[in-house]
Amino acid sequence: MENCKVCGQPMKLIPAGISKTTGKSYSAFYACSDRTHKQPKTFQAQAQPTYVPAPVEQPDWDKIGEKKSDDIRANVALKMVSEIIAGGVVPIHEWRKWADEFYDYKPGSDNPFA
Repeated sequence: MENCKVCGQPMKLIPAGISKTTGKSYSAFYACSDRTHKQPKTFQAQAQPTYVPAPVEQPDWDKIGEKKSDDIRANVALKMVSEIIAGGVVPIHEWRKWADEFYDYKPGSDNPFA
């Protein structure tokens, strides 16, 4: 900690900022708690390290879209299987096979259900 060159009291570090009266930025400096005297210009604070934010990782929107598409396909497959089981079309113990068939079905491909 620095001491005042005039009165010898410990000085307070005033961090860099923007003046409330002028709106201009100023560098960090030391000031004595006794405001009746000013410090010589040579008594400036050491430069403070500048904060540099860590880079923000951008989301992989393609991967997110694929995951969402897979979730939708799985939900549709389960809904279709539950409807055909409820309608008595297939036995309940075959639900997994039919869910996989519905999940893997791609519009425009050969219809595995015909």
